[in-house]
Amino acid sequence: MSSSSNSTNPPPGMEKPATVTPPPAPPPSKLIWVLPYKTQSLQNLYTIGKKLGQGQFGTTHLCTEKSTGINYACKSIPKKKLICKED
Repeated sequence: MSSSSNSTNPPPGMEKPATVTPPPAPPPSKLIWVLPYKTQSLQNLYTIGKKLGQGQFGTTHLCTEKSTGINYACKSIPKKKLICKED
């Protein structure tokens, strides 16, 4: 018996790894507005001060209303943390 050198099967342990197809690229990100209307920029109305704290959903800063000088706490929540329209 003679062995064929044109065999299509590689020797055991020398098999080629399976070809893995990468997942499709995500669609380009679109701007999603949380509110149904555009609001004025926060920096136009308030001076953003020091960081007061940080929690699971966002960061709270000291904010001073420019027109009155009144201090407020302002919590900033990333849009990706908002799950539904009510959030």
